[in-house]
Amino acid sequence: MMIKPHKAFSFLTRKFAHIERFGNMKAMRDFLDSKEYRDNNSALAPMHVMPVSKAMAKALTAVDKKQPLPIRIEKGWRTWTPERIELLKAADAKHGNDEGIARELGLSLGAARAARWRYVGKRAGRNFDFAITTKDSIAA
Repeated sequence: MMIKPHKAFSFLTRKFAHIERFGNMKAMRDFLDSKEYRDNNSALAPMHVMPVSKAMAKALTAVDKKQPLPIRIEKGWRTWTPERIELLKAADAKHGNDEGIARELGLSLGAARAARWRYVGKRAGRNFDFAITTKDSIAA
């Protein structure tokens, strides 16, 4: 069965974007060695070769920059002691996002998000309690 050029282009760019998002070098190596990659790469139209190459280069640089997040947390992190909560608060102050907390503490992204929500609280920029303005408060 022959692969259509636009389907090959779509498949390869989506796959490289996925690899770039998670930064997994093993997944990148496995994909580049796969028959799936060779078949789709050979089916590309000449006008799609350069955009796919750019997507692959972007994915490779992202893979080099960051290590993959663990899928599960270690058993020791299931209980949150006051010392670990302080580490969590320090990581939140340092990074300000859930991915940075997960990388620093060795947690999965979901575990970091749940722990931050539970022990640190809501994000500062996500409070939607708006002040009610009146004519008197505007004039002041």
